[in-house]
Amino acid sequence: MLQFNKSILTGRFVVAVFLCSFFVPLSGNTSPHYDFNANCIKAYTEIISLNFMAGAELLSLEKTENPANRIPVFLENYIDFLTLAIGEEQSDFEQLKQNRSVRINILSSGEPNSAWHKHCQAAVYLQWSFARVKFGEYTMAGLDLNRAYRLLEENKTLYPGFVPDMLLNGVMNALIGSIPDNYKWASRLAGMEGAIESGRTMLYQLLDITDATPQWAHLKSETFFYLAFIEMNLQSDKNRVVELLKRMESTDGHATGPLNCYIKANLAMRTRNNDKAIEILEGCKIPDGSYPFHYLEFVIGNAKLNRLDQSAAKHFLNYVNHYKGSNYIKSAYQRLAWLSLLKGDYNGYRFYISLILKHGQTFVDEDKQAQAEALSDILPQTSLLKARLLFDGGYFEDALEALGTNVFSEPGDSVEYLYRKARIYHEWGKPVQAKDFYLRTIEAGSDLKYYFAGNSALQMGLISESEGKYTEAAHYYDMSIKMHFTEYRNSIQQKAKAGLQRVRK
Repeated sequence: MLQFNKSILTGRFVVAVFLCSFFVPLSGNTSPHYDFNANCIKAYTEIISLNFMAGAELLSLEKTENPANRIPVFLENYIDFLTLAIGEEQSDFEQLKQNRSVRINILSSGEPNSAWHKHCQAAVYLQWSFARVKFGEYTMAGLDLNRAYRLLEENKTLYPGFVPDMLLNGVMNALIGSIPDNYKWASRLAGMEGAIESGRTMLYQLLDITDATPQWAHLKSETFFYLAFIEMNLQSDKNRVVELLKRMESTDGHATGPLNCYIKANLAMRTRNNDKAIEILEGCKIPDGSYPFHYLEFVIGNAKLNRLDQSAAKHFLNYVNHYKGSNYIKSAYQRLAWLSLLKGDYNGYRFYISLILKHGQTFVDEDKQAQAEALSDILPQTSLLKARLLFDGGYFEDALEALGTNVFSEPGDSVEYLYRKARIYHEWGKPVQAKDFYLRTIEAGSDLKYYFAGNSALQMGLISESEGKYTEAAHYYDMSIKMHFTEYRNSIQQKAKAGLQRVRK
């Protein structure tokens, strides 16, 4: 797919951009300006739907007809950003990052009295900050984040009612608010302030605007994407996830395609509606020529694994055989190993577990946990594994039955048994039994490396918060943050920190 990126977004394309900047056409608006017209909206919608070729063709047409319009340059950066965010290929990053400074130079020469002027530059910096993090350029990522923050702050003063800024400011607030406490000094030193709840509120306000104002309706899909990320990764309010999914399903006119399917399927899985997630993914219509989104294979593999369906194996194999990035590779091999174990194939389990140590990276929590299992050389307890998977799918009665009344010799297994019962009762709507098992998990597992006690403290905080016991909730959130477990530490602590922000208000 990058073949078209190489030819259109670099080389002759960059030369064409500069020619458009320096040679004055005979007619039309010859001064640099920002016109997010119908053609640009259509291109943006195609790009968000991962139809990069169609989007690039529309942008090329716009630049021919309106060469002084800077919006196409702004939108071309979306193609690079999504290519890197989804494909995660180092070679793409090395090739495409040269476009960043070219685009910033062109945008900085735009119409300074337009609200789009600083907004477009901020968006480019913010997108490249995300991309740089993915490829390990943390210092440059921080600098780009700070540049984006400064430009947005300036635009807020100059154009306080500019609607597109709400998208970037919402994301920026959530991002800065989720920085771990031990790194907060860096954001304060840079003068950046933000809170997850502020970002979330701003994005919901923007969603309302996209419903009420046709002029901004095209921002709906991207707003849904960032809200889904916040609700699934930085918050723990199941009701908000349910409402967001309902809102997506009842809304017409926003972009369709792989990203839309990904968001809806993940929201369904987060609400333990596993069968619905499979239905969404199997019914997803991916247009010919769209950028390959191999991660969907991993997602549907997970959903099928949650109901102990052996057909999940083909999806994980498709993922590891076709995806050229490095995230979730170890996790995919771990799940292939689990599928072997569930059918009693111990040789198959050991084969796939051995591949974990040879492939992928340990950047995301799921891959770290897979690596830990491979290094431990401990065979998972089948009853615990079945209970875990069935619980993730929302099959609570089956999960409880799978647990049985087993007695385990390993301390970690004994703590997990308590934890699995707590989680099943909690999601099943039985908080009294859940709290009992959460407290027993914390007592038995707070000194172990496993995440069971840490997440139990987080869940106790959520229950206390839902009951209006905010002091008690803060106690459990703080407890979760201070525990020294290693598995899923980042995601659990981000949610605990978000909980602390809420209850301290």
